[in-house]
Amino acid sequence: MTLNEHFNWIEEARKLEAWSRANPSTFGTDYRIDCDHRLIKWDQFGKLTDYGWEVDHIFPTALGGCDNYSNIRARHWRGNRSAGGLLGGLLR
Repeated sequence: MTLNEHFNWIEEARKLEAWSRANPSTFGTDYRIDCDHRLIKWDQFGKLTDYGWEVDHIFPTALGGCDNYSNIRARHWRGNRSAGGLLGGLLR
């Protein structure tokens, strides 16, 4: 396994772990409901679309949160970006 393949495997594992923590939806296995009750879709990871999502730290690393599986979740990009914006304001 090359170093690049190793990092891709790690990223996929993080993505799957975060996805598994989101609530199932009635729209099928490709959809989940994030912590803000927004609908997200598996194949929209990393996209700024209606169902796009990102891996979010539950307790921000900027405030001492760890960067491991127990501290990540799937979150719609809008909620993730707005929460990061609020945190950024606190840290200024």
